[in-house]
Amino acid sequence: RDATKEYERTAYAYPFNARSAEAAYAALLSYDAYEKTLTDPSQGAEKQAWHAANVESGLKFATTYPQHKEAANVLTRTARELFEIKDLDRAVDTAQRVLALQPPVDAAKQRTALTVIAHSRFEQQRYAEAEAAYTQLRALIPPGDKEQKEITEKLAAAVYKQAEAKKAAGN
Repeated sequence: RDATKEYERTAYAYPFNARSAEAAYAALLSYDAYEKTLTDPSQGAEKQAWHAANVESGLKFATTYPQHKEAANVLTRTARELFEIKDLDRAVDTAQRVLALQPPVDAAKQRTALTVIAHSRFEQQRYAEAEAAYTQLRALIPPGDKEQKEITEKLAAAVYKQAEAKKAAGN
């Protein structure tokens, strides 16, 4: 816990130097390590607060040190975690940042980012945007992959929900 605070201070409070990015990444590793020690049910609120701080630190790391070799991994993980805690708009924004990285991220990270976008937009009842993301995602999933069926069903549901809305509007 104390190490995390010191790593963050080194990474962000002092003038940037050759080790600043490594200190920022070490802070993320420290967040993870400390969070794993919070196993007692009475520590639920502390664990939740610590996890939220970890997510924020991930965003700060990826924004401050976009050229770090782990930035794409951290950003992808942060998008997924924002989705898991139902911070859907920020999850989509973060996932879109993953997709915009140059050079482009590998297919696995693209798949994660598109999944976050598609599921988030579906939960927000923004079905046209969900459809577009599911369509892109489906193109990344190899035939025969177990996820192919689930994504195809979600794509169909997004189209169906749009049709329902049009019908309800008299179209």
